[in-house]
Amino acid sequence: TDLGVIGPISRCADDLALALDVMAGPQPLDTPGWQLALPRDALQSPEQLRVAIWTDDPLAPVSKEISVTLETLGKSLEQAGATISYEARPEIDFEDNFHIQQYLMGALTGVGLGPEEFIEAQRLARGIPDADQSCLAGAARSRVISHREWLLLNNRREANRYVWREFFQNWDVLLCPTYATVAFSHDDRPIEARSHCVDGQQQEYFQPMFWASLATASYLPATVFPAG
Repeated sequence: TDLGVIGPISRCADDLALALDVMAGPQPLDTPGWQLALPRDALQSPEQLRVAIWTDDPLAPVSKEISVTLETLGKSLEQAGATISYEARPEIDFEDNFHIQQYLMGALTGVGLGPEEFIEAQRLARGIPDADQSCLAGAARSRVISHREWLLLNNRREANRYVWREFFQNWDVLLCPTYATVAFSHDDRPIEARSHCVDGQQQEYFQPMFWASLATASYLPATVFPAG
């Protein structure tokens, strides 16, 4: 499905490369039309690596523990000879990108609602004031968007994909947080009652998903690795 993400968990980068070599390729219905031919010009040394590092953002502040770890990682790469920037970003409205991700994902989850549940979801969405632009309000509205609205969001996503493509002409990789905090305690309260505490500050429950939206909303390849 759209925005669905799947991939292997591996012990190291070499294992990951092997697993992806086995897994990568077209879906069965697409197989007659195209073949996989990825470039093999892998970087041979840290001196060749161009790294953009994004340690924190007001749209989804991260814990000091995570931002400091990224800064330390950047210093290590720089000492190894890599070219580092803490400011390089694609020319994308990232608040809008997060909105696109949230609404496309919400539309996907809305498909699983039964007929009566969908009618109730429509009723709830209509009752949200236009001025309410919170993550929870967006989640409620997104489950019942029209196909026209979905296509307009998808057009904005496609435009962002071109901007990312241009960005990666100059940078090999973007390092950023996966989430705003390290693992947190399970919370089984209703979604609207949940929140996150990041260094003593409360965030909306969906706000840290900003970081995942950077890759997922534009179909970018991504991996998560331990650091620190």
